[in-house]
Amino acid sequence: MDGSRFKKLRFEISVILACLLTAAVFITICSKNSFLYPMNDWGDANCFFTVGKAISKGKLLYRDIFEQKGPLLYFLYALAYRISPESFFGAYIIELLSFSAFLYTANKCLRLYTDKKLLHIGLLPFLACAVSLSIAFYHGGSVEELSLFCLTYGMYLFLRMEKGLAVSKKMHIASGLAIGYVFWIKYTVLGLFAGGFVYIFYRLVKQKKYGDIGKICTLNFLGFAFVSMPVVAYFIAENGLEYLWQGYFYNNIFVYSDGKFILVKLGLTLVYTVVTLALNIPYSVFAVLGIAWVFYTKKQEARLLAFLAGFSAFFIYFGGVNYKYYGLPLCIFAIFGMYGVAEWLGKNGWLKAKVFGVLLALLPLVSYLLGSNTYLMKYEKSDMPQYKFAETINKVDDPTLFNYGFLDGGFYFAADIVPTNKYFCKLNFESDEKTAETVNSILQGKTDFVVCWDKPLETDFEEEIPYVCVDTAVHYFQGEDHTYYLYQRVNVKQ
Repeated sequence: MDGSRFKKLRFEISVILACLLTAAVFITICSKNSFLYPMNDWGDANCFFTVGKAISKGKLLYRDIFEQKGPLLYFLYALAYRISPESFFGAYIIELLSFSAFLYTANKCLRLYTDKKLLHIGLLPFLACAVSLSIAFYHGGSVEELSLFCLTYGMYLFLRMEKGLAVSKKMHIASGLAIGYVFWIKYTVLGLFAGGFVYIFYRLVKQKKYGDIGKICTLNFLGFAFVSMPVVAYFIAENGLEYLWQGYFYNNIFVYSDGKFILVKLGLTLVYTVVTLALNIPYSVFAVLGIAWVFYTKKQEARLLAFLAGFSAFFIYFGGVNYKYYGLPLCIFAIFGMYGVAEWLGKNGWLKAKVFGVLLALLPLVSYLLGSNTYLMKYEKSDMPQYKFAETINKVDDPTLFNYGFLDGGFYFAADIVPTNKYFCKLNFESDEKTAETVNSILQGKTDFVVCWDKPLETDFEEEIPYVCVDTAVHYFQGEDHTYYLYQRVNVKQ
């Protein structure tokens, strides 16, 4: 290896280490997956963990246990369970690596504009802080967060093409890998890739470079197929392709979507985008400034970035549904706003290395003081309803449990139970099968224990239920106190 290549490799390693360190600081402070927290009490995170554990125990996704996200997500959480069956440490490791990759690809984007380390490396902690303090970051470990590095890589690739820089075959294959990863986790996050390819292909058609289109499609497909083959092979081996189609595609397209007219959906897309930007000031200010900066400076990639942002929002919100964490993918555009502000400060002589360093040192403290999740650090495991109820549940040999009426509250996790119900908690859609299983499970006393929240179990049933309340607990979650109820079947022996 010659001197220049060694120097380049050493530099890349230093950037990777900087990304890992930065991610470690902010994920450890702000994500409930972190070891600083007693557990992650977010419903989605527990759904992911419960399904991942069930897969590890031999259950077939969508047939034996149901959740509507993509299979690759649950394979990742099966790995998280294997790493640490009794904690979210495995999920923390996956989130940490994912966020590090996001920062690294963000750094690659910044290096297209500057070779100053103070900017393309120094801005990464500011980006990490802005993202982790946003409402869309939520409790940590969302599907959107785990997809950020793929989206930022896609943006990097499209920027290179727009700037006329060389794009190798490996880069296109890597793009296909990123598309495959996102597709099999949550395909509505693929808007950035759709917008980028529409824009690039339009340019190539105008230039009559049809061969380039074929090359790009072929190489991206190779990457996509590499990710897809193991996923499809899993369902083929388990005779489960019909369950994959029904659970991941049909339900999300035709059941989960609200069915509004297209013009209404377009209007809602705009409204939801504005609301998301208004609620996520830590990154949205820089995202808006970033788009404005590229237009103001008349950079050739201005229209491309507008396409990427527009298609991203369209895909995210076109289903007519909005949750706080849905808008997190829009944070990647904050990169350009932060760089634009830093460049302007530098030109005016206000960007001093010492001041920059002091601000960097303060960011972890800011994250701790302003983080929406850090309140949970003061809790011990023994303070959590999940662990309190687990003590009672585990007095029974080989206990069974049903999480009724709300998203997985972490009670399966704390008691180390694999659900016996296919629809193991409340999900974001309804079906006759789901309703029938839920009602029958309660009325027929199919599980030893049932946990519910905010109202007693019997208030939902006119018939007498074969359960008696044996414990209650109050816990602060998402801005309010919730009362949890633990019910035990009347004939269960301890």
